[in-house]
Amino acid sequence: MSFAIPDGAKLFIGTVSTTIINATLSTGSPAVATIASGHGLVNGDEVLLNSLWEESDATLFRLINQLSTSVGLEGLDSTDTSYFAPSSNTGSLQKITGWTEVAQVTDIAMNGGDPKFATVGLLSRRRDINLPAGFNPMSITITLADDPALTGQIALKVAGRSTAKRPFKMLMPGSGPAYWFGNVSFNDAPQIRKGQANTVQATVSLLGQFNRYAS
Repeated sequence: MSFAIPDGAKLFIGTVSTTIINATLSTGSPAVATIASGHGLVNGDEVLLNSLWEESDATLFRLINQLSTSVGLEGLDSTDTSYFAPSSNTGSLQKITGWTEVAQVTDIAMNGGDPKFATVGLLSRRRDINLPAGFNPMSITITLADDPALTGQIALKVAGRSTAKRPFKMLMPGSGPAYWFGNVSFNDAPQIRKGQANTVQATVSLLGQFNRYAS
């Protein structure tokens, strides 16, 4: 049994390399991306995976088992070919080239991502049936103590101006990193309340999976 509290957590916004490394993905645990030699990737690099596999598209992974023409995608179990069809195994990798800390975060709220259901009502049944029908879109709202001079808030403002796609990383004490990738929206007009610190909010609309590691 273990418990986690967010006190001491740090949040970062990243930049993605414009170099696209084409990959052929194999089913396995972990999935392996076969790429051209001279790729320059090493174990521990963080990459954005774009893939025809919906369950891993627009998702951030760490690399393991690096070889001259392949890398492993840590934590990606693609053995279920119902979701990871061998016929749709093309994709690409882009390395995360740097992280900027988003300081003075007061709250991170997860929104959506919950299951959706289709309700079926049969005349012969008094109780309707809920059938799983996917998941609602997910977004993450970040509340910050307002300081427009901070580099992290500047990066959010620049990304939000064009709702740009950006990677994010969160580090919490006693846990591994959590990653997500999505379109950034930022409202730099502060919320002003008597007796409280002014705050601003950014929202990230996720395009892929929320991915985290135990260590």
